[in-house]
Amino acid sequence: MNQTTHQQSDITKTMATPRSNRVRMLIGACMSLFPSFVKVGVYRRLYGYSIGRSVHIGLGTIIAGVRTCRIDDGAQIGCCNVFLDVDSLEIGAQTRIGHFNLFRGGKCITLGDYVTILRGNVFNSGQLNDFITPREPVLNLGRGTFVATGHWIDFTDRVTFGEQCIVGGRASSLWTHNRQRTRAVTFGDQCYLGSDVRVAPGVEVAPQCIVSLGSVLMGRFSEPRMLIMGNPASVSRELNEQDLYHVSRKTRDDIPARERSPQRETRRQGEGETRAGGEAVAGLGWVSDESSGVVAEDKSSSRQVVSPDVLSPSPRRAD
Repeated sequence: MNQTTHQQSDITKTMATPRSNRVRMLIGACMSLFPSFVKVGVYRRLYGYSIGRSVHIGLGTIIAGVRTCRIDDGAQIGCCNVFLDVDSLEIGAQTRIGHFNLFRGGKCITLGDYVTILRGNVFNSGQLNDFITPREPVLNLGRGTFVATGHWIDFTDRVTFGEQCIVGGRASSLWTHNRQRTRAVTFGDQCYLGSDVRVAPGVEVAPQCIVSLGSVLMGRFSEPRMLIMGNPASVSRELNEQDLYHVSRKTRDDIPARERSPQRETRRQGEGETRAGGEAVAGLGWVSDESSGVVAEDKSSSRQVVSPDVLSPSPRRAD
């Protein structure tokens, strides 16, 4: 009974304030025409937002109906983006957001440090609370995650991407609800999604998995380092060394390496020795120099290992 009353009050609140919504949009649209340094100053002093140093907010970007906002140092937000009716917005340091993206609704949107979002993406949370299951409308993109162009991510319920995931290509869609039920969606660290992927409510994908283009995901994929493909999607095979080399690459060259404890480093080296017959580099058995981009040689097998730039273009240049 209490849950029904609460849901009805949320619906009434959402439907009863169209005028205030229009006013907020109008104010946000006027603010969007100011230069970045003016917008930043107004947001700090009048709105109480926490905005770090060297933050840029592009022309035509609207922030309206956002209750609390934190933008960390060096974040760059391009032109004509819209942040609308979000309770809490957190944008990490050195995050880059391109143009024409929409972030709408939800309890909390968290974009970790070094996240990259290109253009034309929609991140939307359902506004009317007529669902019969508990939900948590939260979007969390982990450190270094990359989202390309023209994707639709529904976070009516919780959506979590781990660190350095890639939503590549175009036109993928992710859903967390049907007519009246919701289920959260989770991707582990360093997952890669190709173009035109469809993700149903309740999907869970383990770390370092590749989802082939055109796949339709339903259910749980609990084994890490797998190739997932098909409609409905299923595990095709385990990723090989070259696959793992691709998915474990940094999504941006400026992402600093995390400090590792001696225990963790020892464990990662042990895993590398098991898979690569004695050569343990980044736990994958590859010998390469990412900083110089040269071709290195694996002494144990007399094979050459191509530098990252030769194997695959950086996601920064993806469309």
